[in-house]
Amino acid sequence: MAIDFDSVQEIKCGRGAVRHIPSGGYVCTITSAELKTTKNGDEALVICYDILEGEFAGFFSQDFYANKPFKHNDYIVFGKSEESLGVAKGKLNRIAESNSTSFAKFDPFSPVNSGHPELFVGKHVGLVLQERLCTYNGRDQHEVKVAWYENVADIKAGKFKVPETIDDRVKQQATAQGAGQAGAGIYDEEIPF
Repeated sequence: MAIDFDSVQEIKCGRGAVRHIPSGGYVCTITSAELKTTKNGDEALVICYDILEGEFAGFFSQDFYANKPFKHNDYIVFGKSEESLGVAKGKLNRIAESNSTSFAKFDPFSPVNSGHPELFVGKHVGLVLQERLCTYNGRDQHEVKVAWYENVADIKAGKFKVPETIDDRVKQQATAQGAGQAGAGIYDEEIPF
């Protein structure tokens, strides 16, 4: 095998090479939408999104995320409580505000009530994402989840609060061997046996 490395662009890899999305406001586009029933039996609109503008534009379009929709989705749950429905209405209203002009208004309730969630695909929305650090299978991981919805104009104008990063990483536990070393140095002389 012979490879002409003169024509290959070097790419940094290893620690520090993976880009992570920090907490903040992002102009996003809805890439897929479907109606599902949650484990609790509530109906929900599940949207997948991708970042539309800025440094992280197209971040979730990478091949790595092709079979990982849970990394960039959000549930708009139509629960039985007034609070659940109020939260859902707020999210749908932010989508409507982000896609309405003085000439045309987008009605986000119609696709939900008529069973046509595909009408959300291609719509824009402002999402405030919250970074979370966690430990999975002994390795530190990074993820972002939707903290709340804003209209696109407010995201572009910076009219939102950036949420704090959540650090749920497992703290290193003292090993049994390490715990036994806590008193090391008390007896500095050699033991004769």
